[in-house]
Amino acid sequence: MQDLSSNDIVVETVVLNDIPLLLSLIKSLGIVESIDGNIVEHGNHEGLSSGWLVGIWLCHILHQSTHAKSVVSDWVLKHRNLLESLTGQSISDTDFDDTRLGRLLRRLSLQSNWLPIEKSLWLNVVEVYEVRGVEQSQEQLVSEGDLPISTPLSGVHIDLTGSCGYHKGSNGLMQYGKSKDNRDDLRQFKLVSAVLHGHLISHEVLSGEQADNAHYLPTAARVSSILDKRGLLYAGDSKMADLQTRATLQYRGDYYLTRLPATPGNADFIKGCIEQGMNSPLDLIYHDGKLLGGGYEFDRQQSAEITLADGQKQQVNWTERVAVVRSGNYAQGQQKRLVRRLEKAIEAIQKLTPPRGRGRRQITQQSVLEQKIKQICEKHKIPLELLHIDFERQVTVIEKNVRRGRATTDSPKKQVQKIRFQIQEVRVDQTALEQHICSLGWIVYVTQVPKKNMNLTQVVTTYRKNNDVEIQFRRLKNAPLNIRPLLVWTDDQIIGLNNLLSIALRLMTYSEAIMAQALQEHPDKQIEGLYPELPTKKTATPTLKRCCMLFSKAEITSVRVFYKGNIIKSELHRFDDIHWKILQLLNIPMTVYTELRI
Repeated sequence: MQDLSSNDIVVETVVLNDIPLLLSLIKSLGIVESIDGNIVEHGNHEGLSSGWLVGIWLCHILHQSTHAKSVVSDWVLKHRNLLESLTGQSISDTDFDDTRLGRLLRRLSLQSNWLPIEKSLWLNVVEVYEVRGVEQSQEQLVSEGDLPISTPLSGVHIDLTGSCGYHKGSNGLMQYGKSKDNRDDLRQFKLVSAVLHGHLISHEVLSGEQADNAHYLPTAARVSSILDKRGLLYAGDSKMADLQTRATLQYRGDYYLTRLPATPGNADFIKGCIEQGMNSPLDLIYHDGKLLGGGYEFDRQQSAEITLADGQKQQVNWTERVAVVRSGNYAQGQQKRLVRRLEKAIEAIQKLTPPRGRGRRQITQQSVLEQKIKQICEKHKIPLELLHIDFERQVTVIEKNVRRGRATTDSPKKQVQKIRFQIQEVRVDQTALEQHICSLGWIVYVTQVPKKNMNLTQVVTTYRKNNDVEIQFRRLKNAPLNIRPLLVWTDDQIIGLNNLLSIALRLMTYSEAIMAQALQEHPDKQIEGLYPELPTKKTATPTLKRCCMLFSKAEITSVRVFYKGNIIKSELHRFDDIHWKILQLLNIPMTVYTELRI
């Protein structure tokens, strides 16, 4: 029997983790083809195409939870053999250096490149859904007959947010503005996004000082070109309620759903709607067996003059539905915040008149005391009529010498009055408080969608889907995308990197939709084992981030033994049933791990 020589045996160990999983998802979404099909490479370009640069960079971002350019090259070179085997591409030492990645971001920042890429990415997702206009949705409701009337319509939800960075200089995208991150001391850029069925359709970068209300119409037009449809429902928060915005959407043949802001122009109208709701019976609003609240609605005529693209003026007249709704949860939340503000206001008012003492300034005029009380109530957003404040005017008479110098027993004296105001008691007017609580929780929605297409319950549930956009913003700002703060500095790279990270966001929501849909066919409709810290916890909505963490923490390793260049043994270590279940949910064959040839 011939002895095996150690020189003839080679053992190869490769840590795989979630890299095969991520690259399989990138291929399934068609990201590489979408990029390469819409970016024309320079004639002297060598190495990986833009599509593969994006695909591998996305894999690095989701694997390492960082979008910094400087660390990509080292990571790629470390995993070069694995990446080449998974992609079938040859990777050079310079493919992912800072210069090439900068040029890639510049190409992604160009609108001429990005708009067709965005449309291509949406088409890769929309095969799971059928996008219908408002009238088409009603046809589906009638013909299929299996959708309850409370099912929310598919609306395009639009919103904006800001994200800060440690940038200097007064020119460009990074500007001071109203910060939603509560960092008014830092410059920021703004993002405007549109979401449908929880998936990102449109994503645009704006300079940070701009107001939100001017960007709803351009975003709606952009969405319309991507979806190639009219008659869509656009939903947004109160900043979308500008009359010109509503009139323009009506003129275009689209629909809107928004809530009226409590601006001075709307204050009396909203107050009247609330008073009528407080004094009238309401229709109860149920959804999925839960009571959401109650409300009523009425129609009103609207008219506005808009400016068309060619500069011509156009008068628009239409009938608008006004839905006045009191949400139970919203009212409870407002009441809790009101109680906390009341406590703080009462504490601040009581501190206005401290006892006499060194360094304790006294209030000597009633008008000054009343003004300070008013300022405290305004600061804490407390109606002054909710508080009863008892105070008294205290007068103290003291004797002072008329002349300067040391006083003697026969020095002439004069009497001086010292006046101070002292707050005796601050108490809440319970009757006024109860009346004020009844006015909490009210929302005034406006829409021109016909009632046959969207009833009062659907108005509420459809508007609440605006949270889908907020979820996307939170995911952009937190791990693994970590867009806050942004680690690039020039405008083209800021735009390009935001567009790149929006592709990563699309990949995350796409994969999670696939898993959620697959679980609907599962006997338990849930999966267990995604939370090692809670072994028995189940979920029906697994996230890609949690799945990647599970693969990475397991440190899945491929071990192969070669004898004279031929594989005599191949093993996959730490690959458990939960990993197999995740691959099944994502429609990824197990062979991406078991039959990998490196």
